[in-house]
Amino acid sequence: MAKRFTDTDLFKKRFLRSLPSKYKLLWIYLYHDCNHAGIWEVDFEVANIYIGETIVEEKAIEMFKGKIQVIDNGAKWFIPSFIEFQYGVLNPENRAHLSVINILNKQGVCKGLVRGLQGRKDMDMDMDMDKEMDKDRVETQFEEWWKLYSKPEGKKKSLVKWLKLKQPDRGKCLEVVGDYVISKPDKQYRLNPLTYLNGDHWDDEIILPDELKPKKHPYATCKCGFDYKLRPNEIEAAKKKPCPECGGKVEIIYA
Repeated sequence: MAKRFTDTDLFKKRFLRSLPSKYKLLWIYLYHDCNHAGIWEVDFEVANIYIGETIVEEKAIEMFKGKIQVIDNGAKWFIPSFIEFQYGVLNPENRAHLSVINILNKQGVCKGLVRGLQGRKDMDMDMDMDKEMDKDRVETQFEEWWKLYSKPEGKKKSLVKWLKLKQPDRGKCLEVVGDYVISKPDKQYRLNPLTYLNGDHWDDEIILPDELKPKKHPYATCKCGFDYKLRPNEIEAAKKKPCPECGGKVEIIYA
């Protein structure tokens, strides 16, 4: 049985939180059923059995837009974030990575995921340069976060703390800062930036006003598994029509 790293912050990510329940399950299923190169052999018949729900492929592709690459004329899906999370940057000198690289090259999806081969001296020089570039990139991220947080107190100490954070935590700070600021429009109620960083408050639940919460869309669904997205002016008519797939009763849900 293959073992893989799992993300303990998975359910804190906005992307997953925004998905309807059965598509949350599908996303988790993909991470477990894809091969070690992050490629899933598309088989919704089996996926539906394991998930216990009926998934519409076209809708799944729409839900996962930007998160998957449909390849091999739709027979396979590639999940780039699987590679980034499991391996980081792929290294051709690492035997464990090499088979992954070969598979990705065969599918034509390897661009940007592999560190180039080079001499040891050049590699060491590049690593030093990378450290400088990484520091510049991290400081740029901080400036972006600082501007969005918009409570200019203790900037130098906050930057020192920011540099010590792990990249996933810095990314989470940037991901949630917009919602955090919206939830606390009055600056006096926002935490001091250093207090926010020291307390790992990027993981706190953010409660938004109802009018700012993501809007749900209406869908017509049937027990046979057929479902389709509705426009607001189509809801009443859809309630009266039988399922076009099996003739059964249609239910309106919001997801």
